[in-house]
Amino acid sequence: MVWSQWFDLTTNAVANEVPTTCGVFCIARKTTAVTYPNAPSATVFLGAASDRQRGLRAVLADLAAGGRGDIERERRENGGLRFCFQGNLGDGAGALHTEILADFVRQYGGLPRCNVAR
Repeated sequence: MVWSQWFDLTTNAVANEVPTTCGVFCIARKTTAVTYPNAPSATVFLGAASDRQRGLRAVLADLAAGGRGDIERERRENGGLRFCFQGNLGDGAGALHTEILADFVRQYGGLPRCNVAR
């Protein structure tokens, strides 16, 4: 599994760096870690863009523009956010997202804080 490099979660970075294809992404704090039950992690959200009509660029652009209150709160209260992604996954994006979430739960003892039901 190969992730992109990290980018600041801004509309410009999304527009310039993210493909329009299906894929998965990780959003993390820039500086401080979240205390999860098993270990700390900077990750606050693991997401997927599995709809071919609405790929990674559209999904991440909405999040960068403030489309979710919990992610905006993380950005405001923790010195900003960054993201990385895996693109060009086609129909495999949804299944990979499920695997990544399960792996995160095994390693850290719970879902990323913004993946928890709102």
